[in-house]
Amino acid sequence: MKIFLHLGFFLFSTLLISNLLIQPIFAGTNVDPNAKTNPDGTPITPANGTVILESPIAAKNVNELISKVIIFIMGIIGSLTLLMFVYGGLTWMTAAGAADKVKKGRDILVWAIIGLAAILFSYAMVDFVLKGLGV
Repeated sequence: MKIFLHLGFFLFSTLLISNLLIQPIFAGTNVDPNAKTNPDGTPITPANGTVILESPIAAKNVNELISKVIIFIMGIIGSLTLLMFVYGGLTWMTAAGAADKVKKGRDILVWAIIGLAAILFSYAMVDFVLKGLGV
């Protein structure tokens, strides 16, 4: 049952992140670099009444967007790993000699290291493949 809760949280957070980061890109960035601008720097609206929206991510292409999303996710993973190290260390230090709590704290630290190594290895593989494809 616990695995389904974790899977549900992972899917929900993935959908939330993709909705917040990727959807604004589809709003359109049709800004003409030669267009005249208002005194405050905003582009002048075309005569046909269309509105020009700028991308909040400022990605020029899909590759740059994917790169920014990966960097964002790596930052979250680094923060979660730090929290797991602190939690595992505190669990181990406050064990007061109880063997089960010491083992729990040690296991948390070991799995945090294994998880971080797996994430970094997968990032290196993706980077290697993308560079090999010339992306």
